[in-house]
Amino acid sequence: MSVVVLRLGDNFAALAGDGVWTEPLTGCVGGYVSKLHLAPEYETMFGVTGAGGFGHLMIMNKNPKVRDFDEFVDDLPRLARATHEDMLHLGLAVGGETISNIMAVGWSQAQQCYAGLRMTTYEKGSTNSATGEERRLAAFEPHFVPPGALIVSTGIDAQVMEQFGIFDDDQHERDGPLDHMVRIVAGARASEQSPTDQGCTSNIGGYVQLAIFQKPEMRSSVVHRWPEDVVGNRLIPPEEPRCQNGYRPECDAMDSRHRRGD
Repeated sequence: MSVVVLRLGDNFAALAGDGVWTEPLTGCVGGYVSKLHLAPEYETMFGVTGAGGFGHLMIMNKNPKVRDFDEFVDDLPRLARATHEDMLHLGLAVGGETISNIMAVGWSQAQQCYAGLRMTTYEKGSTNSATGEERRLAAFEPHFVPPGALIVSTGIDAQVMEQFGIFDDDQHERDGPLDHMVRIVAGARASEQSPTDQGCTSNIGGYVQLAIFQKPEMRSSVVHRWPEDVVGNRLIPPEEPRCQNGYRPECDAMDSRHRRGD
């Protein structure tokens, strides 16, 4: 499963995501593509997981009258439904589902602050990692996130979180808010890796992309790459268990040259 991470800071908003896409009928890695979309003309950034091409169709289906983030949010339920229907019509959704998770951030003119939300095209469970609270996210309904929030589109295995130092306070302090997001993306993808000859796993290749919005500047770059080329390999081989001890937290070696948002 692809992953997008959302963070709201006091003076910035950021998204991070992986760059891997898979063939839905085969489960094989088909290539690498950006899942983060920047729209500076209406002070919005959004990331999309699930059916490939969903985010690109969202851009094509956007209401041309949208002028800012607040109007984008108001239009998002219609936009997501229209894109979902287009994906079905074009045969790009398997089994009648797009299973897409949309994470959006931007500058709210109404609230005069950075704001964010998530929306899914299907009913999805969500767990608050700090409190353990569980809830259900209804499909095509915006779920706003509080100031200072850190939201991950998919759950991460507890062993992987420990291996990658995701909930290590000292590691978090060393990383800073942006590098920590990259570490989370790497950890999330570690649960979806390709097999090696030894029957364990290796990183699936591709890259981690980071997008940062600090008014008036919006920018994005690839901040970490894995060396493995696994195009054509299955992420999860059929009838084979996932290896539990083959994770490599290579995110420690990531390029930290991007400017921090704190």
